[in-house]
Amino acid sequence: MITSSPVTSSLSLKKRLLSGGAWAFGVKMLSVVGLAVNALLARLLTPDEMGAYFLTFSLVSVSALVAQLGMGQTVVRLVVGAMASSHYCSALYESTMDTI
Repeated sequence: MITSSPVTSSLSLKKRLLSGGAWAFGVKMLSVVGLAVNALLARLLTPDEMGAYFLTFSLVSVSALVAQLGMGQTVVRLVVGAMASSHYCSALYESTMDTI
């Protein structure tokens, strides 16, 4: 059995925390970019065009949200079902044997 030392574990934790922090910072920067794009569009478009843009943006956002409802659970259920079937197991075995 391989055990990890506390030093290795703390380095891994530190790396994961820094990685997570970088991702969170990146997401915040993207939202700032989105705000800047909206401000630029507000200066370039007429009020009617801006209203049409925001209406379209809202419809697309709501549609994307509705499309994702239950998607995570469905994917997990389908993957587990495929893994449980004998076809998946035999395909996995054959691909493993091909690489050996």
